[in-house]
Amino acid sequence: MLIALFIIAGSGLSFGQNIQDALRMSQQQYFSSARSAGVGSAYGAIGADFGSVSYNPAGVAAFRTSEFTFGFSMNNVNSNAQLKGSDVLVKTNTNQKLKLENVGIVIFDEPGGDKWVNSNFAFGLNRTANFDQKVKFNGQTKGSFTDRFLERANGKDLNGLDNFEGGLAYDVGAIYGPDNQLDYVSDYQKTPNNLLKKSQNIHSRGGIYEMVFAYGASFQDKLLFGLSVGIPFINYTEEKSYLEESIDANSVLKKLEYDQYLSTSGVGMNFKAGLIGRLSQNLRVGVSVHSPSYYTLQDDYHNEMLYEYYEDGLQSNLDGSPDGYFKYKFKSPWRYTGSIGGIFSIGELNVFIDADAEYADYASSKFNFTAYSTAAGDEMNEKDQNENIREQLESAITLRLGGELAYDKYRLRMGYVAPQSPFGRDEINDVMPSYTLGLGFREWKYYIDLAFVKETTTYGYSPYELIDFDNEPFVDIERNRSKIMLTFGRKF
Repeated sequence: MLIALFIIAGSGLSFGQNIQDALRMSQQQYFSSARSAGVGSAYGAIGADFGSVSYNPAGVAAFRTSEFTFGFSMNNVNSNAQLKGSDVLVKTNTNQKLKLENVGIVIFDEPGGDKWVNSNFAFGLNRTANFDQKVKFNGQTKGSFTDRFLERANGKDLNGLDNFEGGLAYDVGAIYGPDNQLDYVSDYQKTPNNLLKKSQNIHSRGGIYEMVFAYGASFQDKLLFGLSVGIPFINYTEEKSYLEESIDANSVLKKLEYDQYLSTSGVGMNFKAGLIGRLSQNLRVGVSVHSPSYYTLQDDYHNEMLYEYYEDGLQSNLDGSPDGYFKYKFKSPWRYTGSIGGIFSIGELNVFIDADAEYADYASSKFNFTAYSTAAGDEMNEKDQNENIREQLESAITLRLGGELAYDKYRLRMGYVAPQSPFGRDEINDVMPSYTLGLGFREWKYYIDLAFVKETTTYGYSPYELIDFDNEPFVDIERNRSKIMLTFGRKF
């Protein structure tokens, strides 16, 4: 249950930032063009594709003409969720939507002279993350969300309750009191062994687009180097609708509905450098270094709660929180990639094969909640969350292998991506290998590429978190994401 080992600390109004938020902004995909996607984004030693510019900027130097490219994708996500202790498996589908994946331009230039073969500039937009997903679960277990609200409220007087959890629960009657020791109570505490019917709908949307400015040059056609500045834009929205209902006719608690709305937006900056060495006509090697992305982010959020209980008849209270706002910073990890590739011919077939290994230490990700806040609670939360990241996340290596067969104007591509989980050897949170396929048609002045990508991830989720996390409800989730991509290009 690694993703749910933290408690929001103190009295600050920061909302939700946790390990999963850190991973959301740290994990990257390089499937923005259909050609790079078709080979599993294994392009570190090859280059000459705009999708690889956000991966190894030395690939900019491999272009031999100027080029304009743009591409789209259709994405489909299926989620399977099962509440621990329940035999109900809920399947949810996120409808396919057309997404812009990349748009870019490369300007080719020959500086002249015997040593510098070309000097190229690239500018454009690559999509590096997609957050669209729907999840739903239901089942019957012990425990109530009011246990969480009690933890948020106990030890505080009424003026010390927050407006989003403990205070909101008090306003609708889900918790009440307190006594002289500032201990609150709930109706569920009267029947703590009762099963409650629990369900939740979660709908997340958004992604990360990286605007990239890159320069690449080729020295004697033997050494290619590149530099880039990336400006990632993040947009994430999440809507959660939680419901628990009593199945005991004698229970005072009848129904609790708790809706949470969150929007995270922001912009960052990173720097990348890369080299590609052509050791021979057939063999190439590449290296690249990515600085952290330094984000400035803001969360906008609000909650609503409905509580129904029986006391001299059915009573119902509905209330909402004020609109919340929190501004903070986040730093993603450094990345280092080594690549080796080969280009050769077999009869009338031209072939390239590329293998990449990318290293990232996810434990070095870091929140900064005090950049715009002096609240003691935010300082404590920052310390707790960064400690959780250091303790629970690890470094991970992602292996990519891909190849392309070219016959006349036609291309056939295959790719394989094997990422390690940043949670280490964890049976709950895991990332399965991805498989990719691609087709291409290339004329002298234009090209069309098509790709298919299949990804599977498993992870755990708790709808509410407790100090005693053994009593939390826990949900096992499997996410299957498939993507069909189409990219067009024009050379000039």
